[in-house]
Amino acid sequence: MGSERTTRGRACGAVSRWIERADARRPAGGCPVLAGGRRYDEVVAAGRGLDSRTVVIVNSHGQIRVQDIESGAVRKTIPGSRELIAESRTLPTNGAAAAVNLTGSLVAIIINGSVAITDVSDGKVIGTVPGSDASFVTFSGPRLLIQRADGKLEVWD
Repeated sequence: MGSERTTRGRACGAVSRWIERADARRPAGGCPVLAGGRRYDEVVAAGRGLDSRTVVIVNSHGQIRVQDIESGAVRKTIPGSRELIAESRTLPTNGAAAAVNLTGSLVAIIINGSVAITDVSDGKVIGTVPGSDASFVTFSGPRLLIQRADGKLEVWD
């Protein structure tokens, strides 16, 4: 990883570069995150927004924020999952629990082993992937990749 900063084994480099340009705050022991409310939650996933001037950030409470890269202004906030909030749980910050697609238009989040897909433009969950044992999620181009607890990899269009 060379010049990339790490915190407790997590790479913070690419996210840091985007976020530091937007007046980030760095919680003790965590990757930097933008001020999106009273709490400074750790970043679980981030990606470039629909335009090249925004970044889409998923925090450890499953909240999705679209923020201006230059000013740090929050353009949109999509609340986190009711299940996470009701159970006072947080997403793991190991990079496996959420993903932002290449265009910043979709976010996939693992909640209780199931995958919820949110359309960033309207803030609504547009689909779920069945199952209760998802352990890793990411996008590869237009496809969603999900690894199950048994190690099997699924590719979704």
